[in-house]
Amino acid sequence: MRRIASGEPWIDNQALNWVIEAYRKEGVALLNPHTQVHLSPKEKAIITGITRGMRNKEIAYEMGTSEQVIKNYLRKIYDKLGVEDRVELALFSLQDKTILKGAQKVYATKKLLSS
Repeated sequence: MRRIASGEPWIDNQALNWVIEAYRKEGVALLNPHTQVHLSPKEKAIITGITRGMRNKEIAYEMGTSEQVIKNYLRKIYDKLGVEDRVELALFSLQDKTILKGAQKVYATKKLLSS
């Protein structure tokens, strides 16, 4: 308080440098593909269903599970990817093709098992 009252900055140069470096590292981590979030094959399959325009009920049927399980997975996926809803998820996954890799294998396996 005394520093501020006397017109000095409230944060010293060392602390300011620490804050700037923390933000820089966070920005680099977001852009680095090695730090991307890990999605399970089931999560990828659900994302694929969303990008195909399927409803939760249809995805659940195709994956052999309940609609509530799909809703639970979607909440986790939204949190992991930092999206708010299905539209953002679909746009994000279409932009980042690496998300959908391996998801087709899950669908193919489920179709073979259900045949």
